Amino acid sequence: RQRQMCIRDSVCSACLNQPQLVVDFPAIDVTVYSGDGSQKIFGVTLRYGISESAVNDRRTQLDGRVRTLTSTLTAGEQETPLQAALIVMRASEQRVTTVSTAYDALVSGTADSCGLAMAYKAVCDALNIPCQVVSGRFQGTERCWNVVQIGGNYYHLDLSMQSETLWLRSDESMRTTYQWDAESCPACTGQSFIWREGQKL
Repeated sequence: RQRQMCIRDSVCSACLNQPQLVVDFPAIDVTVYSGDGSQKIFGVTLRYGISESAVNDRRTQLDGRVRTLTSTLTAGEQETPLQAALIVMRASEQRVTTVSTAYDALVSGTADSCGLAMAYKAVCDALNIPCQVVSGRFQGTERCWNVVQIGGNYYHLDLSMQSETLWLRSDESMRTTYQWDAESCPACTGQSFIWREGQKL
């Protein structure tokens, strides 16, 4: 049972970090087919709620939206990841509680923490900024956020907790209220800092 959960978590993480492909978050089923002890065969089934043609249409729309948003960025190299975070938040102003994707956030304008994190990952990918979606817990509740590279260091950034001011946090700062698999993402050892639009690093 524990191994099934680990496989499910790995597939979920892979989906979260492919925002341009996963435009409808699937239900993930893991089945044990045979084997005993450490030798087991697992099957993974992804069940989507929309058709293949709808998926392709959403991917096309998301790609166009990401290109439009990134074309507006004019900040310096150091500030670009932060400017990117602001455009994602502005594009998705309505918060929802259902699981959402980058498509929901950037095209439909509605997202939960998962959709915001995937949207930020999609924009960072387009800008070649190292970024990862992290799935964990905030005060005991499931939450997604990002680890992003800025100025050579990695920082945690939870867009669902931000406004026009961004709080870039270290591992040490995050551990007071967040839980995550630290081995699955880069270490964030830089000093936490707050950034406001127009500020130079």
